[in-house]
Amino acid sequence: MTNKKTGQVKACYDNSEDGIPNFCIDLIDGTRLYSRGEMLNPKPEKGDTISYNVINTKESKNGNPYSNVSSVKVVDGEATEATTSVSSKGNMSNRQELLMFVTGITGRWGQSGQYPISDMDNIVANAVKSFNNHLLPK
Repeated sequence: MTNKKTGQVKACYDNSEDGIPNFCIDLIDGTRLYSRGEMLNPKPEKGDTISYNVINTKESKNGNPYSNVSSVKVVDGEATEATTSVSSKGNMSNRQELLMFVTGITGRWGQSGQYPISDMDNIVANAVKSFNNHLLPK
């Protein structure tokens, strides 16, 4: 039985050998994931929100939990996932700061007149990613 989940990437390591895909993904909440036998395209980067299916959860020799996963995907529309992530921490101040930051970025972007409206989703997603990477308390 699989379990669909999402999380934000802290780091992703490519441990592939002899053409066999093998990736270790650490999430910002401390969760460790292993994806074996499936290429990750694109390979998740720090700050990306991913979705994945949990195959099973085990414990390493040192007693650390990890999950074997499949169907790892970088989630489109990261702004929705990241906004949910901030609000779920229970800190309304962080959510308000995020909204102000994203509003400032998109306002400047819109006033420039240099970009088509079809770029807005990417601008918002990148603004949220930047906020989470650089402005949230660690």
